[in-house]
Parts: sequence; C-alpha cells; structure tokens
Amino acid sequence: MRKKIEKNFHWIIAALATLFLGILLLLVYTRPAWIDESWFAAYAIHFIRTGEIADLNMARFTDELPHTYFFYFYALLQAPFYYLAGESLLVGRLITLLGALLGAFAIYMNFRRYFGLHTISALLTTLAVVFTYYFIYSATQIRPDLIAVVFVLTGMIFLKNWMEKGSTLWLILTHLMFIFAILLHLQAGFAWVGLWVFLCINRLNIESRIRTIGLSLPVYIAIALLFVFNEHFESNMHTYYETFFGTGNMAGHKGGMIGSMITKFHNGEYLKLAIRMGLLLFLVFNFLYYIRIRKIGVFLNDAFFLVAGASFGSWLLTTTSIDDYHAVWLTMPFMIMAYNMVVGTKFVKYINALFFLLLITPSFLFAYKTIKAAPLQQQRDQIQKLNRTYDLPRKKLFIDRDLMWFYSFGENVTYRMKDPTAMPEYLLLRKAAHPKKDSTQFEGSVYRLIDETPLFLLYRQEK
Repeated sequence: MRKKIEKNFHWIIAALATLFLGILLLLVYTRPAWIDESWFAAYAIHFIRTGEIADLNMARFTDELPHTYFFYFYALLQAPFYYLAGESLLVGRLITLLGALLGAFAIYMNFRRYFGLHTISALLTTLAVVFTYYFIYSATQIRPDLIAVVFVLTGMIFLKNWMEKGSTLWLILTHLMFIFAILLHLQAGFAWVGLWVFLCINRLNIESRIRTIGLSLPVYIAIALLFVFNEHFESNMHTYYETFFGTGNMAGHKGGMIGSMITKFHNGEYLKLAIRMGLLLFLVFNFLYYIRIRKIGVFLNDAFFLVAGASFGSWLLTTTSIDDYHAVWLTMPFMIMAYNMVVGTKFVKYINALFFLLLITPSFLFAYKTIKAAPLQQQRDQIQKLNRTYDLPRKKLFIDRDLMWFYSFGENVTYRMKDPTAMPEYLLLRKAAHPKKDSTQFEGSVYRLIDETPLFLLYRQEK
C-alpha cells in the first residue's frame, strides 16, 4: 500500500493542490462583500483616480479625506491590479489569492531550507498548513494580513541565503521584506522583533554583530526619511503612537487572547476558555518539543524559531477570537507543529495529525456552506432589484460600508457623514446590522422604511 502511494504521490499532490486552488477560487466568487474590504480597497482606488492616497469614502458629500500610512503600501500594492483589471471586489480578492499561492510556495521553501525536509514531506506539511481554516479564510478576502505573513516568510528565505552565503544583498532584502510586512499591517512588528533578536544574539562574534547592524541601519533610515518628509508625518506618527502605546489597541483587539481568556473566566464561559487554553497549551507544547528534537542552541541560532515565536506572541496579544483573521499569524507556529508531526515520536505524530484535522475540517465546512449559499450573488441580485426600482445610483445614498462595491465607489454614495447639512435621500442598510423599524433617525432627520429584501432595508428621507 505504501509503495503504491509513493508511486502515485505526484498525482495525489496534484489533486490536493487543485482542490486547494478550487476552494479558494469558489470562495472568492461566492463570499459576501465584507465590511472592511471596501475600506482597504478605497485607498487604492482613490489613488488610481486622483493620484492621492486617502480613504475614498470616509467623508463623501464633503471635501474631507483623512490620510494614514497604515494603508499606503497596501494601496500601492493593489493599485496596478485595479488599474489593469478593473475596480471590482473580485479583482481585490484575487490579489490576496495570488498572495496565498506565493505564500504556499514560501512555506514549502522554508520547510526545505530551515527544516531540511525532503520533497515529499515538505509538500505534505505545506498542504497541512495551507488547508487550515485560518489560511483559507484569510486568503479569500481583501485584507493585508495574509500578504504580510507572505512577506515575512519570503524574508525568512532571504535570511537563510544571507546566513549561508554572507552576501549583504540578502540581508538588505530580508529587512525590506519585514518592512513591507509592517507597512501592510502593524502586527508584523512582532515578527520583526523576532528577526532582530536573532540578528543581535545569534552565534556571531562582536565584530560580526556590529557589521550586521551597520548594514541593516541604512535600510531603516531610508524608510524613516519617507515618513519625515511627508506632509502627513505628524498625524501618522500620532496614529502609530496610539496603536502601540496610547488609547488605541493593536489590530483593534483590546487585550488580545490573554484578555479574551480573562474575560471568558469572569463571564463563566468555561468551555470557550478551555478551547483557548487548549490551543495555547498545545502551541507551547510544540515549541518546547521543537527545541528538544532540534538539539541545537535554539534561542541563539534558530531564526525560524525566534520569528515563529514572535508571530505566536502577535496572536496571543492581538487576537481575541478563535476564528479571527488575525490568527493567520499562527502560520509559522503551525509550520513548527507540522514539522513535529513528521519527525516526532508516534504519539506526537498522531496527536499533531489529529490537531491538523481539527484545523482543516472547518475549512471544508466553511467552504461548503458559503459556496452552497452563494451570498455574494444574493447581495448582488437584491441590490440590483432595488436599484432598478428606485434608480438609486442617481440618488444621494448612505449605505453600509461593504456595499460600496455595488455602486462602483461613486460620488453619490457614502458610508460616513462629516457634514450634517449634506444629507442623503436614501439609507440602504443590512438587516444583519440594523434592526427593522418603520422609521429611523439619521443625523437629526427622519427616514421612512419604503422597501426591504431578505438582506436589506431601504429608507427614504421624509420631506
């Protein structure tokens, strides 16, 4: 049986890879428009139309357009695709899907380079990681998180080249990959700390460390100058400060997983607490087991361990929900788990294989339910019906942010008001987010419910 599997291994891998790509494509075409996707894309689309990077719809009906570095690089990354292929939701999602495919290759290369796995084991462990719910969930929506992870994984490959060849170019490329990841999402700052811990304490002599740091600093100085000479420098520095040290909280999740577990304990939600504790302890167990089986000075000389540990810290301190997209930063810890599954004892192999089954099963359930229901098509059909009936594209319209795609980010629509005198004629709201009422107050004006669909409520301003 084993020889038969090995003989047909390339066909098995091809079938699994095709299944993976098929699931991603189907989810891209069927997932509902999600509230943050239009927000992330708006910066890029506004840049294409005006040459300025700002939130296209933050204050429509007025001239106010806030700026933030948080999405500058992501906007520039997306812009060529929207320019060439059109300003559509599907194009934006396909950008992330392309990133996911590059990420799968980067995962495979890391398994080969850092872990020394042969081709068959590297392919199987790669598939185990990319089929997890967190990877597939993040790979099929417009968000920078997964692409930031891909930059970190690519940086790890360049770092390995520098470690083996000693070329300055590879070190510079490594830093650029980590900087790009941070510019995509601040959560990548945790992985960057892991990189610097490795560069500062790995087994290099003092002279080599000084030279390494000296080669690294010009990259950061050049990036810093881009910030300093930008007209929005002050406001952006305030944004960064608030995110890391002020009243803001990293990734919008106050307290992270630790805070979440404390909350669950105080609320008496012991099952949810146990699930979080179980995942936490299992990840810690795998890190400790990795140290044991590698039998090397892990804390000083294993770059992958340090960056994966920092990525684990990012999940622990920023992600409050078990099924949150920010958990894609567990990709590198999952890679350590997959490695343990290949080289560990029978007990470790079986328990990790079972755990991966628990991580992969939700991927198929999520894909099946989403593809079967095709919620994006439902949204599209119902909005088109309302548009035809009330000629909404020609009217001044306030909508939920995720619906901007259905109005081509047009000038007549907005999802946030800054000027109460610039009132919309209609409100188009999702039932999932707004309770149904015969009339509703908006910015001091009364709006009457005039129509509804299974998903949406349409209100018109009373004269």
